[in-house]
Amino acid sequence: MRRHDFLPLCAAVAAFLAVRCSTLPIESAGGSSGTEVSARAVEGTAIDTTGKPIGGALVRLRRSSDLFGYYRNGTTGLQKNSLDTVTDLLGHFTLGPADTGAFTIELLSDDTLGATAACTVFAGDAIKRLAVQVLTPLATIAGQVEIVNTDSVRNVSPYVNLYGLQRQIRPDSLGRFLVRVPQGSYRFSFSADTETFDTVLLTVKIASGEYEDIGSVFLSGRPQQSALAPPQCLTWACDSSAVRALLDGAGHFSVRVDSVAKTADGRVVELRLRDMGLQAPLTGLSQLSALEILDLGGNNLDSRAQIPAGLVNLRTLLLDHNAYGYFDEGLGALTALKVLDVSYNDLQFFPRSIVNHVMLDTLRINNNMLCGTDSSTSIWADSLDPGWQTTQNCP
Repeated sequence: MRRHDFLPLCAAVAAFLAVRCSTLPIESAGGSSGTEVSARAVEGTAIDTTGKPIGGALVRLRRSSDLFGYYRNGTTGLQKNSLDTVTDLLGHFTLGPADTGAFTIELLSDDTLGATAACTVFAGDAIKRLAVQVLTPLATIAGQVEIVNTDSVRNVSPYVNLYGLQRQIRPDSLGRFLVRVPQGSYRFSFSADTETFDTVLLTVKIASGEYEDIGSVFLSGRPQQSALAPPQCLTWACDSSAVRALLDGAGHFSVRVDSVAKTADGRVVELRLRDMGLQAPLTGLSQLSALEILDLGGNNLDSRAQIPAGLVNLRTLLLDHNAYGYFDEGLGALTALKVLDVSYNDLQFFPRSIVNHVMLDTLRINNNMLCGTDSSTSIWADSLDPGWQTTQNCP
């Protein structure tokens, strides 16, 4: 509902107006009784960098925790309380009724200018004033999605979503994608149209008018229990064969298994392959179910060489001085870890499940690119590796 009696005032002070959350009376369902109930609405004004109101701009309200666009079942759609409108000639807009919760408000004008605002609506809200929103030139974020470890899965289609924004992004046949957004910090979700692939989350911060290529994001298929994915070992003979496969894969045909592996109760419990030129895939690693200490530091490993979630007995994991850009959710499943060293990599984020590591005594994450870490992960990291944020290679 627009309050036309306020429009002259909006025009006079447009440069000082802010988006606000307020309550407005509306008719109850049916509308014939005249009974009024309190309904929350979001209203504000769109202006350019000179303070001039912008009319005809598209305004979207989306729940900040939701993804929109393509889904694994092939459908598209909007979640509850997704609201759209356009600004009037004086740049004013009203969205409502809105549910309670955290929302992202996106304003777009002529596919060239935009802005976003965060708005949290509480049940008892009357008026909430947010920072003034000024529409500025859109930024561009590009990248490439690469499918790895597909096993028997064929014709996998990746897709890209942004939390809280209405976007439908299908990479091209080479996996390349491009999206234009207002300046700000955005949490991307990279996934595939099959649930056998892990979802990768990445936070990107970009300024108005900038172009940033985030490089490759690897979507890794979870191994299937088949002839292509051997079951976990139960004997020393099987463990030895798995270690042998890792050594041979790196060209170390003359290196003895017992020179890099230690055993206990007839099983390999410690494996040290530091500075041995290992590359993905790590053939045989997923079979070493009794492994407690794993040292893969100083190799050529990147995000295609994810650590198998089935290594549930791992207590120490050393992955420092590699080229990992991210880890999938499998890392969070290794909840027995007490020592984790992922320093000197190219990490841009952690999986959400990383905070499950309540048994950790030692964490080393220095000298990475963890520049947009969410608050819960930051609090978790601060408790284990104080000062880690000062060592990150941020632009």
